[in-house]
Amino acid sequence: SAMLHKLASHESKLNSMHEEVDRLTIALLEEEQEKDILANEHAELMSLYHAASDQLSVVSSRYTELVKAFAEVSDVQLEDHEILDGGKLVEQCLANIQGRAKSSPVECESFEKLQTQVYTLDQELTLCKIILEEDKADRSEMMRLSGELQRMVQETDALKNV
Repeated sequence: SAMLHKLASHESKLNSMHEEVDRLTIALLEEEQEKDILANEHAELMSLYHAASDQLSVVSSRYTELVKAFAEVSDVQLEDHEILDGGKLVEQCLANIQGRAKSSPVECESFEKLQTQVYTLDQELTLCKIILEEDKADRSEMMRLSGELQRMVQETDALKNV
């Protein structure tokens, strides 16, 4: 009778342990699925980040070219650092062009088109920078979540091995 009681007690403990292993196995599978989802989201965010970074490079290059052309048309001498200050440059260019009151209508029209292109590219450049900052923040959060998930998987593995 004592032996049966001991056997029943061990069976009960064994069943409890099997239930705990099953629960941990399910938790581990759920964590692995979550990890896969996070890995896929991370890959997608990285792809978007690289695309935005490439776009920023293209827009920045086009912006620099247009600013140089704009300055050339308006007889403004550029220093490399002046390209960064688009507002100041545009004011200086406009002052020079307005100073040439004898300008032909064709030159004024060409100038206005160039001015519009520079403004548009400046807006694109600003937008690309904002997108890159947001992508960087998203990527940082994704890395934090991935690390937290990895820690949880390790804890689950440790519990499973107990």
